[in-house]
Amino acid sequence: MEIKSYLKDEMERQSNDISVTPDIHSLIERNKAKKRSHVLMVIPIISLIVIIGLISSLVLTQGSPSRSDSSVVTTTTLSSTTLPNGRSTTSVTTKSHSGTPGTTSGVTTTTSSPVSTTQPFTTTTLDPNPTWNSQVVANIFGSGYLVGFNGISCPSIENCYAIGYSQINTNSPRNFFLISTTNEGASWNKLNLPSTGIDLESISCASIDRCLAVGMYPSVNEGLIMITTDGGSTWSNSTMLGNGNSAPYSFQVSCPINTRLCVVSGYPPSSNGSVPVPLEVEVSSDGGSTFSLANSISTPYNGDGWPMELACSNAGTCLIIAHEDMPNSPGVTFLMASSDGGEDWKPISTPKAIGETNYYINVNCYTGTNCLVLGDTSANTNEGIIWTTTDGGVSWAIVTVTFASFDQQELNGSNFSCTASFCRYASSLSGTIYSFNLDTSSLSVAYSIPGNQIYGLSCSTDANCLGFYGASSGPQNVSISPNKQYGQLKLS
Repeated sequence: MEIKSYLKDEMERQSNDISVTPDIHSLIERNKAKKRSHVLMVIPIISLIVIIGLISSLVLTQGSPSRSDSSVVTTTTLSSTTLPNGRSTTSVTTKSHSGTPGTTSGVTTTTSSPVSTTQPFTTTTLDPNPTWNSQVVANIFGSGYLVGFNGISCPSIENCYAIGYSQINTNSPRNFFLISTTNEGASWNKLNLPSTGIDLESISCASIDRCLAVGMYPSVNEGLIMITTDGGSTWSNSTMLGNGNSAPYSFQVSCPINTRLCVVSGYPPSSNGSVPVPLEVEVSSDGGSTFSLANSISTPYNGDGWPMELACSNAGTCLIIAHEDMPNSPGVTFLMASSDGGEDWKPISTPKAIGETNYYINVNCYTGTNCLVLGDTSANTNEGIIWTTTDGGVSWAIVTVTFASFDQQELNGSNFSCTASFCRYASSLSGTIYSFNLDTSSLSVAYSIPGNQIYGLSCSTDANCLGFYGASSGPQNVSISPNKQYGQLKLS
């Protein structure tokens, strides 16, 4: 009844609005008022629709909450700063974010790098669940030849460079070659060398275009540093000057990623075959085009020491593992440190018990003043030791490894590679890859290929590594040697 009454009253009201002689102006004004009312009603409706659309878009972007996928995103930015020695530098800020969709966790670190120009902002998305695999690639560098590798450097996920050599037999001369890949090791290309009759010992790349390979000319008793600035298409000899104007034999090179700093360690050709050997270091601040001798080197043995391993960080912190064969100290290894990009060096020591001797086999300075040293002690050569420093070697922490030993016969600078969260060490003789977690200071076995020797390993990110291995040709207490059955290691 209430509805009928309402309808009746409304019809009577509408009929009263209509007359035989309507007031035109009144109708027009009333119509305008209704239109304004409609417009005012439409505006909030449109706004509501837009808000709903934005919320829907965000939900789609984040993904379904039930997904278990995780991601790791690393962003790097660089801005201009200066090193204590006055060189032009940049500051590197790296942020890592990881977790399931809808969650974010991050760690931010800031370091300095000796570079002359500011690098662009870069963003890299990594596989959250990388896996290791091995693949035989024999015969791609010469069918029927013995093949070995002295080093590998990967400045990016896709781009890697490696030093190798081939032999007809173990008594024949080694023919060295340089190879590169631009597709994560799916294929490799031989690069043209500027000359023949050279020995290549180490390689380091600061970018995908700029790499240095070092070694010697045995026939003319002189050291060698080769550089490419066009991704390996052409190579030329760098200008360097040793004591007595004789280029030193070069054994190790370190060019931190995205910097213009390059440091090379070696010894004078005049001392080849003699004991003791004077330690020499060459430094470049122009990306490896020209080198000069380090300002000062003070070793515990009157300047002598055979340089076995070398590592420099992007802030100019460098460490050298040197070997001394003096009659009163046979087989002793010692550490040398530089805080100014390789210009000045002094001996440093790691903690040890009274009467013990520390033996060092490998080193990596991965960022800022942070470095790792691998080795063992005379007290227990069956257990490995990892010495860690965050101040360039002024103070050290010790991590004891009970399930692995780091033998001195595994001196191989190309087997230790660090990225943002991990340092991977490839045991040359046991065919095992160890992974050291920088956040938890813990070591674990990442991958193993028993019965094989690992020639080299380089990691460009936490989720990407490349290396080479070969079938073991003898007991594990002998040096790695070339063989016909060799392959490629990959983490991706």
